[in-house]
Amino acid sequence: MTRLLLLTFAVACAAEETTTPADDSSSDISEIPTPSADNDDEMDDSSNQNDDSSNNDSQSEPAETLEYQFNESDSLLYVQVWKDPSASLSGFAHDHVVRADDWTGIIAYNADDISECEFDFSVPVAKLKVDEDAMRQHVGYDDTIKTSDRSQIREHMLADNQLNADGYSEITFSSTGCEKSGSDSLSITGEMFIAGTSRNISLDVDFSIRNGKAYVSGEYNFTHSDYNIEPYTAFFGQVRNGEDLRITFDMAGQAL
Repeated sequence: MTRLLLLTFAVACAAEETTTPADDSSSDISEIPTPSADNDDEMDDSSNQNDDSSNNDSQSEPAETLEYQFNESDSLLYVQVWKDPSASLSGFAHDHVVRADDWTGIIAYNADDISECEFDFSVPVAKLKVDEDAMRQHVGYDDTIKTSDRSQIREHMLADNQLNADGYSEITFSSTGCEKSGSDSLSITGEMFIAGTSRNISLDVDFSIRNGKAYVSGEYNFTHSDYNIEPYTAFFGQVRNGEDLRITFDMAGQAL
C-alpha cells in the first residue's frame, strides 16, 4: 500500500485581534519553490534526457526501483479556501492560503514496474502557515493580512470543530494503486484521512524523473462536507467560508 500524505484544512476568516506571536512567515515571493518551472527549464535543454524512458544501454536488465526524498525546502504544498461571496458581510472577509511546512516524504518508483510505485508523505498539522505575504502574492491575492489576524485565523483553523489538531496531528493519503495515464502523468487512487474522516479518492498528477529528481504536481478539489467539516462562520453567518477547497502540490525530490 502506498501512502501519499496530502494536506487539507478549513480556514477561519474572521479578523479579530489577538496577541501577536513571533512571525516567521515568508514575505518574499522569490522564496517560494517552483519545481515544475525548474523542470520545464531542464526539459528545454536538449542535453537532458528523461530518466523515466531508459537509462540502460542494454534492454535485458530491468529498471531499478529508486527512492526520492522530498521536503519543503524544494517543494510547495498548500490549500486554498475562499470566502462565501453570498454572505452579507463578505466584503469584510478574505480568501485564504495555507502552506505546509516542516514535512518530509519518500516516493519509490520503477519505470518498468508500476506496482512498485509508492508515495509516503507526512505533513504535521501544527506546522501549517497561514496567509503569508509571499504565498498570497503567489496565488494571486491582491491584499495582505496582518500578523495578529493571521494568528486568529490559524487558531480557528486548528480548533476542535475544524482540523482538530489536538486529536489528529497529521493528514494522510494512503494510495491503493498507481497507473500510468500518459508519458509524464500518473493516476493515483487511495484513501485520504482528514480530521477523523476517510475518503477514497483519485488523483491525476504530472510526474516525471529527470537528472536524479522526481517531479510531481497537481491539484485536488474537494469540499468541507467531504470530510464532515463545517465551513467557518462568524457574526451569525454574515461572514463565512465557502464549501470549496483546493490542494495544490508542486514537488521535487532528490534520488537517495
